[in-house]
Amino acid sequence: RWVTSQRRMLSAFGTLCGLRTIELGSGRGALSVLLARAGAHVTLLDVSDKALAQAKRRFDRLGLPAKFLLADFHDRSTLPAAAFDASLSSGVIEHFQDDDRTRAIAAHLNVLREGGMAVISVPNARCLPYRLWKAYLEARGCWPYGVEIPYTRRELCGRATDAGSTDRDVVG
Repeated sequence: RWVTSQRRMLSAFGTLCGLRTIELGSGRGALSVLLARAGAHVTLLDVSDKALAQAKRRFDRLGLPAKFLLADFHDRSTLPAAAFDASLSSGVIEHFQDDDRTRAIAAHLNVLREGGMAVISVPNARCLPYRLWKAYLEARGCWPYGVEIPYTRRELCGRATDAGSTDRDVVG
């Protein structure tokens, strides 16, 4: 996923160095570590103070600079509007249901400056190995991720349009 995301951002911006990025639902900040190592100015946002504390320890240990925001990305009043070149998430928005799925995509778009890029990685509903793995773990009572509804390409594109995206180019 990182290689695909990196290629798309390099194609759009020419470099990662100096980009202003925000990872929404960052957890421990796996994407942001990679971006910071490439010279991006990273911000991590999560609703969990525990996850952000872990991320901060990780960034401190690696000697990487970052900003950390404790906030719910569904609450627009807590988000910096039009402040970032790229917004990213991986393994986040598939945990929402109904209209919250569209609102999660809208949160990615709302923080972008004009010409910015949202990079959202989700499980693909048509991926047979994923579906078998998930079904197996659920049948054994071992599924650790709670509600997780994978996306089809059609749903992701449709919800992105409903959220206000004008770019229909979604990488599956």
